[in-house]
Amino acid sequence: MTESLMMDVFFNPRTVVGIGVSAQPGKLGFILAENLLEARAADVFFVNPGAPEILGRPCFPSLENVPVTPDLAVVAVPAARVVETLMDCARKEIRAAVVLAAGFAETGSAGERLQQRMSSVCREHSIRAVGPNTSGLYNCMTRLNASIAYKNPPGGGSISFMTQSGAAVLAAHEYALDHHLQFAKLIDYGNQADVKDVEILDYFGRDPETGVVAVFLEGLATGERFSQLADEAGGRKPIVVGWVARTPEGRRAARAHTGMRAGRGVGADAVFGRAGVIQARSMLETIETAKALDWQPLPAGSRACRQPGRHHFGVGGHGGRIGGHVRRTWSCGARTRSGGAGGNSALDGAVRHHAEPHRHGAHLSAVPRSLCALYRRALC
Repeated sequence: MTESLMMDVFFNPRTVVGIGVSAQPGKLGFILAENLLEARAADVFFVNPGAPEILGRPCFPSLENVPVTPDLAVVAVPAARVVETLMDCARKEIRAAVVLAAGFAETGSAGERLQQRMSSVCREHSIRAVGPNTSGLYNCMTRLNASIAYKNPPGGGSISFMTQSGAAVLAAHEYALDHHLQFAKLIDYGNQADVKDVEILDYFGRDPETGVVAVFLEGLATGERFSQLADEAGGRKPIVVGWVARTPEGRRAARAHTGMRAGRGVGADAVFGRAGVIQARSMLETIETAKALDWQPLPAGSRACRQPGRHHFGVGGHGGRIGGHVRRTWSCGARTRSGGAGGNSALDGAVRHHAEPHRHGAHLSAVPRSLCALYRRALC
């Protein structure tokens, strides 16, 4: 099985088992059980020796009692029981697992040794595992929510978001609910004991449901490979990368959070620059840039037209040229496609009435129709 097909099992399983789910409302294990039952395209099983049923579903005392071999195990047991649970998965011939528990490399040397044991079990038994120290993953198209975040983000969009930070994926989740932003897939891959960022990037780059890849990084485990895959995927779809470890404080925070020894910001700039990705300066900028690209795909060529509301903003637009990707810009107010004078006074009058966005369309005859639509949408 190829890496890309293996990653697809995480997002499109036919059967899922929740191990360590809880019958007690308010517990994270209970939220996980509720979330898993939302899946449209997967049969769901629960394992908890202390609960005969959860949410009306029978709960099995052990994994060996589950009547099928699930495609995916979502492991919600404490860190001390993770290795034992993965061994149970191996005996059941489960080949994919999401390990939610914290308490591994991010906690110090003892946790790092435990994480190494987890990695060894995965290698020895051909199990692919996301995590540990992860909030989970989502396929918004099928309503698979293998996470501890309540409710599914809206599906139907083309953005797929990957991050090492549970807080970041939960923030994206809340942003989607508050702003009606539609995602395709989201994943918090945590400490990367087994599945690495480059494998997820490769999968999203090939995934037909993903049109924009958004990445929020704490560090790069494999910078050169990431650059190579980003360059390959970037030829098919835009990639937006936010990078937290640009400062010494950010690098210390990354180390404390996921155990990631983050590289210096200047090194990351070099990696991303070679790959031609769109760099963002914050988590919010990462999501909002991806949102813009989802709503309005990249233009086919390298020319752009600006329609400034004020002269100094227009000058700034010429200077920026969208991160260097645009080679030629011109002003809509200077001349229309038919050759007649556009008239800046008419443009200024339209901008003053920005609450009536339909007026602006009359002054955009020199702009491709798709960009006109974006401009009108931005004003609404």
